[in-house]
Amino acid sequence: MPKSSDYICFSINADTLKIVQVKGQGPSARVSQLFSKNIKGVSEVELPRVIESGLKGFASKSANIIAIVPPSITTTKNIEIPSTNDQEIQSIVNLQASRHTPFSREEIQIGYVNIGVYKSNYTKVLLAIANRVQLKDQIKNLERAGLKVSKVVFGPEAMAELMGRSRVLKNVSGPVAVIDIDKSATNFVIVSKGRALTSRSIPVGRADLRQDAAGAQAKILDELQKTYDAYVTEDIDQAPGQYFITHQDQHAQELQAAIKSQLQWEAVIVPYTDMIKVPKGVASAIATDYSDVSFFDVLAAAAMVSETRINLVPEEVQLQKSIEEQRNQVLQTAVLCIVGLFLASCIFGLKLYFKKAYLKNMVEQYEDTSFQVKALEKKSARTQLIRDYVETRMVSLDSIHELYRNIPDDVYLTRIGMEEDGIVNVQGISEVGSRVYNLNTTLKEVELFKNAEVKSKKSKKDRGKDAHAFEISLNLLSAGDPSDNSEPIEQQ
Repeated sequence: MPKSSDYICFSINADTLKIVQVKGQGPSARVSQLFSKNIKGVSEVELPRVIESGLKGFASKSANIIAIVPPSITTTKNIEIPSTNDQEIQSIVNLQASRHTPFSREEIQIGYVNIGVYKSNYTKVLLAIANRVQLKDQIKNLERAGLKVSKVVFGPEAMAELMGRSRVLKNVSGPVAVIDIDKSATNFVIVSKGRALTSRSIPVGRADLRQDAAGAQAKILDELQKTYDAYVTEDIDQAPGQYFITHQDQHAQELQAAIKSQLQWEAVIVPYTDMIKVPKGVASAIATDYSDVSFFDVLAAAAMVSETRINLVPEEVQLQKSIEEQRNQVLQTAVLCIVGLFLASCIFGLKLYFKKAYLKNMVEQYEDTSFQVKALEKKSARTQLIRDYVETRMVSLDSIHELYRNIPDDVYLTRIGMEEDGIVNVQGISEVGSRVYNLNTTLKEVELFKNAEVKSKKSKKDRGKDAHAFEISLNLLSAGDPSDNSEPIEQQ
């Protein structure tokens, strides 16, 4: 996907550098900037600096960078393929390409324009063959200038696309020819329905017409005739009905007259600036500053790059670009992961911070209440201790009270012991032994005590009299099982 609607196209040949910036696509695209410079004698080291200086005033940072392959390193050939399947056509083209050039398959970069089906099962194609080494050198020169080339366009294909979509051919149905005179070469392209049927770069241009108009014109006419004859002989399509010359200066007008008189062709002058939106300032620069240069190929490539099918970027460059894109994607993914982890850490940290802040606020808010609660807890604990002490004391007093109430007059107690588990040990002396057992029976009937048992009884002398010492063990009712449903003893 293009990163913006701006496209900058470069053309670099042996003696001329051309740069055009176009905004938008198709015939409605608008030329915003252009530049040309004579680079004859400029070294490979100096060329990137020349390109950088030529880009001053261009919005190159966000633009899509494309290039066109110079005619000097391109060979074209019309061939017939015995298939109508696109994949088969591509395979056959790859196999046959090296037969039409003295270079090996590894030394060339190929592309083709599908002209159409012929005899039901044949396809006619226009084959474009470029020198791979020279292509890579041009791409490297642009990369040294800080530019990443996304596509290398075959100029005649772009010219045919723009010509076919412009209003110039609105009412024309058959093939037409385009004659574009550049500084050092003349491009001759036969076009039908926006497709380039055949193409020829004639090594005679405006510089030659300025030096020797008659001789240069004669060479152009001769090459035009040869190209036309080859086109007709190969039966590529119908003969062109009109021949459009894309300039309107004196040389173009003289060539128009010569074509009409000598070749008997219907030649029409249609400036290429009429096929695309060109502001007055840019049109003025073309007419004055760059009168010897034709920008038709570069502006057509910039305006029609999305419609062209041929891409002459070498496979190894495309592979390297793909690897770089994958590396960038991995790097972007890693950065996104790091950012995601950072954001997650920030969110977790903020949650922890706000929870701590909320807790601190709660602690500060209820600090006084907390002190009051703790004070109340201490008071409650003290109250419970006192209550337990009072309850324990009342049990002791109740036990003594019951013993006092049930002890006969002739029996007196020498010791009363109460253990924590609710057992009361009573020791005493009775003058009559039977009184001890009567006392035991009486105490069993007291509601405060759960049971009573005589643990020991023995005779002894007490104040010179015979007496009986005894020990009775009592179990308090309040020390029974938790399941005991007996009602509590009312304290007196």
